[in-house]
Amino acid sequence: ILQIMNSKINKPLDRLSTSVPKIRKIKIDKEQIKNIIGKNGVIIKSLVERYDCKIDINEEGIVLISSKYEDNINNVIEEIDYITKEIEIGAIFKGKVIKLTQFGAFVNIKDKKDGLLKIKKIEKKKNISPSWEIYEGMILDVIISKIDNNGKISLKLP
Repeated sequence: ILQIMNSKINKPLDRLSTSVPKIRKIKIDKEQIKNIIGKNGVIIKSLVERYDCKIDINEEGIVLISSKYEDNINNVIEEIDYITKEIEIGAIFKGKVIKLTQFGAFVNIKDKKDGLLKIKKIEKKKNISPSWEIYEGMILDVIISKIDNNGKISLKLP
């Protein structure tokens, strides 16, 4: 029987069939489990619904994500990485400009914190007046450049 099987399939397939469910395992900090689940499970339910997948998390921070679609698993992992990413110097986030002032733009990061992107940092990077380029509601990538003792965040453009 093995000879017949080997004559038909002598090595593993390069790719699995599209109909075969895929599963990936990642590890998160145990303290972040609550952030993935969300209040009343709203975040995890949203991920499951949007990406047609199943997500299991154990108390050790092991997360199993399964779906028929590899892209959906990758999207879930990307979102989990974003949710669990710590706000620290050098970290890059997508942020939403919530207010423009004379001295810069306040950018909301992870729906939790606001940081200041100073006009000088915008002009230096873009060589243009920020009023021409940045507007309220705009989504942009920012880098955490400084966090002072009071928790105030300074931002810069990548």
